[in-house]
Amino acid sequence: MTQQDCIIYTAKPSKRLVEAGNIAAAYLNKTPGRHINITWRKVKALRKVPISKPDADGEVRIDWLWLRSKFGDLTHELVGYHFTPADRKRFKLTTAIDGSSHLHMGVGFFYLCANPSAKAAGYDDLPEVAQLIIHEISHYDTKITGAPWFLTHHFEKRRKIHELPALIAYDIEGELDRLAVTAKQLYAAATA
Repeated sequence: MTQQDCIIYTAKPSKRLVEAGNIAAAYLNKTPGRHINITWRKVKALRKVPISKPDADGEVRIDWLWLRSKFGDLTHELVGYHFTPADRKRFKLTTAIDGSSHLHMGVGFFYLCANPSAKAAGYDDLPEVAQLIIHEISHYDTKITGAPWFLTHHFEKRRKIHELPALIAYDIEGELDRLAVTAKQLYAAATA
């Protein structure tokens, strides 16, 4: 069993964030051979963050080097930073991006922008925070396994991101195995 510890920093901790993290962990723990713990840690509210130059699509993100140096934690496999839509506006980040992920030396870094009380668009009972955590950690899983990067977005477009973790497997020694998805499962997911 692979034990993964995920820490998410936020300036606005709340019961709803903890509940959303627990929901995300429950879905992520459907990955055979994985057990993930998600904890939240309060940090001082930031007035601004270093941002990247616009990419080819004109999108502006948080600078990854800064995020790694600010929140880098070698005791966790996954390190996240949560902020609200009001923070995103103040940070001058692209409004169409609710999250992003980056892999550095085996550690998955991500950020997510969500209102703790919001429901995920197109999902019945999934809080937006939980949906984004699953989404960004699924990106981490595809990056580590070498699986096609578009799998996360493929499942998201069909409002089934919560089903993707069950199709990824960890081997019994605790190392990530190649994405264990049969052709039948992929076909079923692609046509559902």
